[in-house]
Amino acid sequence: MLTIARSLNVEIVAPASGWIASFASSPRIVHIITRAVDISTGYEFGDEALSPVEGKIETIKQIDAGRGPYSSTDYIIVIRCGKLFVRITHVAPSVLPGDYVYVGDPIGRYLKTNSVLPYSPPHMHIEVASAKVSRCPNNIKKIFPAPHLIEFLKGSSTRAYEPRKLRARVVHASNDYTILQPVEGGAGLSVLASGKEAVLDAELRSKTIYVGLIPVDRKRLRPVGAIVFLGAKLGQIKREFRVLAIGVSAIGPYIYKYTDLEDEDPWNLAEEPPKMILRTAIEIRINGEKVDALRVFPGTLGCILAPRRIDDSYVDIEIRNIHPVLLESDSEDDDAYLCL
Repeated sequence: MLTIARSLNVEIVAPASGWIASFASSPRIVHIITRAVDISTGYEFGDEALSPVEGKIETIKQIDAGRGPYSSTDYIIVIRCGKLFVRITHVAPSVLPGDYVYVGDPIGRYLKTNSVLPYSPPHMHIEVASAKVSRCPNNIKKIFPAPHLIEFLKGSSTRAYEPRKLRARVVHASNDYTILQPVEGGAGLSVLASGKEAVLDAELRSKTIYVGLIPVDRKRLRPVGAIVFLGAKLGQIKREFRVLAIGVSAIGPYIYKYTDLEDEDPWNLAEEPPKMILRTAIEIRINGEKVDALRVFPGTLGCILAPRRIDDSYVDIEIRNIHPVLLESDSEDDDAYLCL
């Protein structure tokens, strides 16, 4: 077990030796503004989900996950941790209100719902709030990578900033996604950001806007200089949130809409995103074939996710820059943009 994240006095633990964690590889705004973390300890939906915290089950709420091919029902499991409440979604609960759970205790099974990306692996979406049921975004507290995670990543990351192919092995293939691990080993991919090392935690697309980074260098990441991954530029640092940083690849205002799980009120931001000009754009290839996206995050179960099934045992990943483009506000690739 490893303490992955902290929010005020709440410690969030990867409750097994095998885990995947993500602060910013999800495109949802609550991740990009450091108010959520996803943790998984299994490859398949239906696998047992283990509690990442110790506390009392306060409430369990059934919510609508929307239309689609997967479950239209999701749940919010609320665990009281002192004066704060840990809210967990995408888990079909096996616990009841009033139960007391310790880190590693079973709380349910991973649930594939219509509210998550089709190629998302099974995971618990975790938020920390000051209220059991929050209709106000301000009640959701910031979550940061824990010092234990940063120390772990310092000695277990694979350097991936020189121009080269990244050789990876397939550790799990499902119909909608494949989990990969660098052949060289490592529980994360280390990139250069402003000339310093940081572990990449991001969803990459040809029109990537936001890149999440977990700094592992003792020096702070300043908002200057390029973010380099496999020799390609992903953008530059926009803002540092103590132990998490966000990079951007476009010129323009950063506005993003967010709908809370419990209501349809956006985060008080613009209805229509403006046009933006990409400074950098990338092309992603796996075994020479272009892919639409690539998710990279820390994890001992694998640290790379391809959004399709790959039946090969090993793959070569290449990233290269392509000509920047004007990003239209009605692009299907991006829901909206984040104010930073």
